[in-house]
Amino acid sequence: MASVHFDTLKFVEQLKAASVPEAQAKVMAEALASALTTSDVATVRDLERLEQEMNLRFEKLDNRIDRLEAHMQIRFEQMERKFDQRLVEFDAKYEQKFTELESRFDARLMAMEKRFDTQLMELEKRFDTRLMELESHVEARLTKQENQFNAKLAELENRFEKRFGRIESQLRLHHWMLSLLLAGVASLVLKAFLA
Repeated sequence: MASVHFDTLKFVEQLKAASVPEAQAKVMAEALASALTTSDVATVRDLERLEQEMNLRFEKLDNRIDRLEAHMQIRFEQMERKFDQRLVEFDAKYEQKFTELESRFDARLMAMEKRFDTQLMELEKRFDTRLMELESHVEARLTKQENQFNAKLAELENRFEKRFGRIESQLRLHHWMLSLLLAGVASLVLKAFLA
């Protein structure tokens, strides 16, 4: 870094022109000159050199990043190919296992279905036989009950007929007796009337 050139005399003249006392202007000029000469101040050339160094470093960094990206791209492609290959192998392996499992499952399912069909047919036969036995039994009991009912009904009819026959005979007798009584009363009334 280079020091900055500072004209103290010119600075004092400017301060005096601005109504600053000369002693004060000299002290201010010396203090400012001392500060500028003792501190490191970057010049335009220093800044240009720094800019060139920074550009060179950024370029190196960009090159490293590009190389890293290219390397990572290659690694990703290798990993992707490896993953795809393993996925194809995995898919083939488990597709075969699933096919075997499916065929075994289908065979067992068909065997179970056949066994269930056989058992269902046996149950249907037993149910039909039992149902026919039950129908026959119910039919026999219904016939027996119907015969008993018809017998009781015939017995009741006979009893009613006998009873109504007796009542009818009694009614005829009462009717005849009443007719006879009426005829007797009528003849008495007639006799009494004619007499």
